[in-house]
Amino acid sequence: MSKSKQQASELLTAWGASSHQIDSILGNITDDNELQTRINLLFSISDCLQLLLRDETKRNGYMTTKNSGPYFDGRKPLDIIASGQLADLSDVHLRIRNMVCI
Repeated sequence: MSKSKQQASELLTAWGASSHQIDSILGNITDDNELQTRINLLFSISDCLQLLLRDETKRNGYMTTKNSGPYFDGRKPLDIIASGQLADLSDVHLRIRNMVCI
């Protein structure tokens, strides 16, 4: 069953995203396939974070915490995906997924 844009917005809100960030990530996407790809990537990130962090508060806070890893270089994952670029969302997903698949 595919997730909805509303469910993705709720997930982003739980991660601490502002309405502006949510609009950048999910808003004004006219291509249904791209929108579904974005939603799938967000929920895949969520699944990875559930495997990495058992505590819900830490899991939800991860996306708004500065990360010192080489890719993140002190940036917050949420700030990166809020660029609105699908490539940035995909890259953050890959980096977080790689933390699970070490």
